[in-house]
Amino acid sequence: MTGIRPPGLTDREWVTRAVADAEIPALMVALADALGDDSMVPDDLRPPNRKVALPEAQGGLSQQQQTIARGRAVDGVLRLLAGDDRVAPKSKGDKGFRRRLMDYLIGDVDGSLLKLLDRELGYESAEAEPAAVGALAEDFTVAIIGGGMSGIAMAYRLKRAGIPFVILEKNHDMGGTWLENVYPGVRLDTNNFAYGFSFAQTKDWTHQFSEGSTILEYFRSLCDSENLWPHFRFSTRVDAATFDATTGSWTLEVTSDGVADTVTARALVSAVGQLNLPKLPDIVGVGEFSGLEMHSARWDPNVDLVGQRVAVIGTGASAYQVVPAIAADVEQLHVFQRTAPWIMPTRGYYEPLKPGFAWLLQVVPNYERWFRFWQFWTATEGRLPYVGVDPEWKEPGSVSAANRELREVLESRIREQFTDREDLMAQVIPDYPPGAKRMLRDGGAWSTTLKRDNVGLHTEGIRSIEPTGISTVDGSLIEVDVIIYCTGFQAANSLDPIRITGLEGLSLKEHWSGDPRAYLGITIPHFPNLYCLYGPNTNLVVNGSATFMTEAAVDYILASITTMIREGYRYLDCTPEALERFIADVDSANAERAWGVESVTSWYKSSSGRVSQVWPYDLTTYWNLTRDVDLDDYTVVVENGT
Repeated sequence: MTGIRPPGLTDREWVTRAVADAEIPALMVALADALGDDSMVPDDLRPPNRKVALPEAQGGLSQQQQTIARGRAVDGVLRLLAGDDRVAPKSKGDKGFRRRLMDYLIGDVDGSLLKLLDRELGYESAEAEPAAVGALAEDFTVAIIGGGMSGIAMAYRLKRAGIPFVILEKNHDMGGTWLENVYPGVRLDTNNFAYGFSFAQTKDWTHQFSEGSTILEYFRSLCDSENLWPHFRFSTRVDAATFDATTGSWTLEVTSDGVADTVTARALVSAVGQLNLPKLPDIVGVGEFSGLEMHSARWDPNVDLVGQRVAVIGTGASAYQVVPAIAADVEQLHVFQRTAPWIMPTRGYYEPLKPGFAWLLQVVPNYERWFRFWQFWTATEGRLPYVGVDPEWKEPGSVSAANRELREVLESRIREQFTDREDLMAQVIPDYPPGAKRMLRDGGAWSTTLKRDNVGLHTEGIRSIEPTGISTVDGSLIEVDVIIYCTGFQAANSLDPIRITGLEGLSLKEHWSGDPRAYLGITIPHFPNLYCLYGPNTNLVVNGSATFMTEAAVDYILASITTMIREGYRYLDCTPEALERFIADVDSANAERAWGVESVTSWYKSSSGRVSQVWPYDLTTYWNLTRDVDLDDYTVVVENGT
């Protein structure tokens, strides 16, 4: 017990200190697993996991329960370190014991979900189904557009299945979002234990919410361990993709290191995601500023902001990270807010893992798996019950009694941070229902930053961008040296830069017309063998993580591809009827969520006003829908063309 352990402590003293830093429910389960002793998880210490507006510390265990549990955990860790009682994790080979541990941690488990839970725990190898297709796949190449999180997940599974593939990445390196977004303060707003892949879990995280560079290294290490590098073609931009119905293949026009080339593939996977095309505000004068202006997603790392007068336009997720990170360096910082965001107060958002917790992750087998599993399950439904619309509800600022409860909790947390600045209070409390727009994590840095003497929050509205600064609607001219646009992305138009042509010359851009639609967010009628990852209607607002949705979609895509390979199909084309049923269902469900109310605008909605980006249900619903490919949802064309 060396390393971070302070000198002079007995084993029991150190373990007691470490356990004080721990996430207790997951630790109790991990110890029971490692010791093969279910007395570590008694019913009287079972976390209640109540449905509340904000997560309760330690799963809602009372202080008395926590004290008792910590004492047992100390004894358990000491037993484990002594070595006499250590066993291989019992739950791995004993499904009954595993079920007992799951029941303790998350409540009585629905038997139909065991396969999902096993996968999230990392025990059930999802890539074993469907089995590798081997020699059958020799002539079936898959082209993946994008080498970020989704592209890497797809590549991992294709390689395990023995299916040839190439990753076409426009940048010089892999990483996608985490390569492109290098602005100061960039970090996850999803717990990184849950953000990491189920098939590549790690105990080596240094934070609960890691910085962008750490996530980039996580993906890099996976590319190393799985030897994915030979499959990448870097600095390769896909300009066009055309489907040939006679061969059942896609021909891609690419520009690789400035040289035009073509790539042919039987299946095409878009892994460009929803948030890859920066959006500039519709303000007169954008692009005419005489100083430096840049979008947060196109940050120039060579820019020195020290002593500069800086304007940040937007108060969304990127601004919440950029503004606190640069405030101390600049001479003046002007933050322009159109709409105040709802904040999810998050303990330890910026801080590294507590030393004891980090140590326990290393010494208690599978602690990281059980902690990730707990984080995953609590987010499957998340705050969905708090964003449902009550059609009889008339109170402004909320959409139901539960939504009002969430509003009251969040508003009270905001007010606590601004009791000394009544002038800011009215500006930072949103007037729309919580959940209608993206909710942002913050550990207190935002309020601290807005109170700085060199920071000003502007809510009066922007009239135009002038060569020397920003003109507001009240007639003021605020002169600045730098303008930073934290104004989001063109989520509904993310595939527009690629000319995609399907059956009978149909253009995807024209077909979608700014309102993207895909069956399960994955397949599109008239565009056979084209698949989307993080596609339309798969974004999440108050539950889960994008990683889960990607893994589920990858399962579905792999099942579709292996079906074509085994059965000798030329292509599968999603039927319009299947898409229409799916869209009718998600549209109806989204209309019953806070983000679907007509009075609120956000990037979740397309230009038509339809919610085109968000998944309205819990994670288990999407999981169930993506387990099998129902060929009744597709027109199947075999090799002889029938």
